[in-house]
Amino acid sequence: MQHRAAGVRKTFRASVHFNRARAVAIATDASAWGIGAVRYLQGRPADFFSSALEKCDEDLFGHAIGDPAGQQTWERLSSLVALSTWRRHWEAARAVLRMKSDSVAALTLLLQFKSSGDDASLIARELALDLASAAFRPDVEDVIHVPGCANVAPDALSRVHQPGHSVALPAYLAEATERHPPTRSRDFYLAVRA
Repeated sequence: MQHRAAGVRKTFRASVHFNRARAVAIATDASAWGIGAVRYLQGRPADFFSSALEKCDEDLFGHAIGDPAGQQTWERLSSLVALSTWRRHWEAARAVLRMKSDSVAALTLLLQFKSSGDDASLIARELALDLASAAFRPDVEDVIHVPGCANVAPDALSRVHQPGHSVALPAYLAEATERHPPTRSRDFYLAVRA
């Protein structure tokens, strides 16, 4: 944890004493060109992001951008980036994570924090390091597999960076705030630096 710029800071609130957990609902998706996610608050989209896959992702995980062979890796990466983007909603207080994805591999990784294969293992270690920095380990209460056709907003967000492809975002995202996830360079990945 010494690699974190400000160190690890733990905050304890009265709500924790009364075991009141904040629900953090996130839906994610990935394509061969990008990742996308939506955070929901009381069932309504609160904020979202769309991020192109980076050269660093390609080099680190060994899958070319645009190659469908990396699909499961990008699905897992979308969960890691989503949790990192919305860290402030779960890091300092008790939280219940409710994750939705059309990827069984990404959901399994969130439940078990382990997986086979170098790329999946790296993402599992990153998730474990992220969650270790929290004041309390978030409870993963709901892990919901949704059919690809029902994962509308995250799917559209993941395809924004697809070359030659125009994407219309769902109208219900108009009132949500667009977020910018952390820049992914080798410094983003703590397990690589260790």
